[in-house]
Amino acid sequence: MIVKHIATEQVAVSSAAKTLTAATVQTAVGGHQRVIYADIDIQDDDVYTTFDGSTTPSASAGEKWYKGQKYRVWGIKNLTNLQFIRVTSDAVLEVNYWGE
Repeated sequence: MIVKHIATEQVAVSSAAKTLTAATVQTAVGGHQRVIYADIDIQDDDVYTTFDGSTTPSASAGEKWYKGQKYRVWGIKNLTNLQFIRVTSDAVLEVNYWGE
């Protein structure tokens, strides 16, 4: 298997829960490429995140991801279920999708 870059997107995270762009995740699946994982670089400020697709992230639900760190998330279902919300001020996620 050869892993290659499939897509990039920037996601603005504010005071309302935000997900990755489903069309970006799913478009790669609809073609001959399959997303295996995404690298998510947290820019501008920390964010809270949840993985189940139904729980809104907050200081009391989910985990805190830190500005300046890169996180790797495996699997389309996990990527589709991710939700983010800012900790104090707006943040930007630089997301790079990788697959075969």
